[in-house]
Amino acid sequence: GEGLRDMFTTALDQSGCFRVMDPRALKELEELGIEASKAKPDYLITGAITSIAWKQKSGSFGGGLIPIVGAITSTKTEARMAMDVRVIRVSDGEVVFSRTYSAESGKTRYGVMGAGLFGFGGAASGLAGTAMEEVARDIIARASADIAKFLNPEGVRIELAPAKPQK
Repeated sequence: GEGLRDMFTTALDQSGCFRVMDPRALKELEELGIEASKAKPDYLITGAITSIAWKQKSGSFGGGLIPIVGAITSTKTEARMAMDVRVIRVSDGEVVFSRTYSAESGKTRYGVMGAGLFGFGGAASGLAGTAMEEVARDIIARASADIAKFLNPEGVRIELAPAKPQK
């Protein structure tokens, strides 16, 4: 929930097409006694995960047959997600944009279980990130680009990839 909201907020901000307001940040500033701008947003963007599936399958081979290692393991993770996204005009509450996005991904992770001649233990594995993170980021990137194109029909160039430099 909150992680997806943060990813969506960042993607919209990085598009360069919007002034993004974060109600949570405004509330935190007020709690600290800092007067925050009370500007009213033009649009409210909402999203709801309507479908999510995650499956993990593990296996191993070479358990003790390869003299140097005990076993090579593999873990296949598949993820699917669907999200409904809406843009609501604040002035009258009309839903001006609504779309369902879906994505799926599969990642395989390999590990080497220690044993054998060298007596090492534990597991060494690679491929950081998860299949679920990959599908969420895919949906958010496509939704952000579509919203920016919809709300900026003049053909404003949109780039979601580069992050803004930290000050």
